[in-house]
Amino acid sequence: MLNPFERFYDTPAEIYSRVDNGYTDGDAKTYLGKIICDLQPYTGDTEDKPYGLSSEKMYKLYADKRDIIKTGNMVKFADCWYRIVDTEEWSLGVTALIRSVENEG
Repeated sequence: MLNPFERFYDTPAEIYSRVDNGYTDGDAKTYLGKIICDLQPYTGDTEDKPYGLSSEKMYKLYADKRDIIKTGNMVKFADCWYRIVDTEEWSLGVTALIRSVENEG
């Protein structure tokens, strides 16, 4: 089936799984693969700080269905790290809400 939204998939991103080893600075990441996706800025009403400013960056990620796009995995693009906090599959692909994570790398 032809996905009409594929033409907007222009951002390469890497997906990693994360294993919590009990230390705040020593969590291990395993590379799962690279995807091409569409990223759109996202601001939720519950995330707004006073005056509408937020230190967290959030995006909606749109991509073809892939098993590696699931809640808890990490996304890396533009040298920044994001955690997948929610996913939803639909007929033409998957949508994921991703939130920036400080002190990753």
